[in-house]
Amino acid sequence: MKAIKEIGFTENIKLKDLIMSAHKHITVTLRNNFHNTECNVRIPEATRKISGGQIRRARKKLCGISDCCCAMDSAGCRPAQIEEFCKNEGFVI
Repeated sequence: MKAIKEIGFTENIKLKDLIMSAHKHITVTLRNNFHNTECNVRIPEATRKISGGQIRRARKKLCGISDCCCAMDSAGCRPAQIEEFCKNEGFVI
């Protein structure tokens, strides 16, 4: 009986660790030095994928002007940051 409880307990810990690891995020700060703005993007560590919605929200926060030419990448960063970061760190846009 005691061995069964110990096995169940360790399985619960492993499941808890798995659930907790699914909620870990990497926070990346993106900047636009033309408008002097910045925003944080939280990327799930498990998938390492940046969604289209995150890119749109970052672009809107960094430069909300629709016809502005300040942005040097898809996220509205200046200088270009997001594509280089993804390439170096293995993230997917």
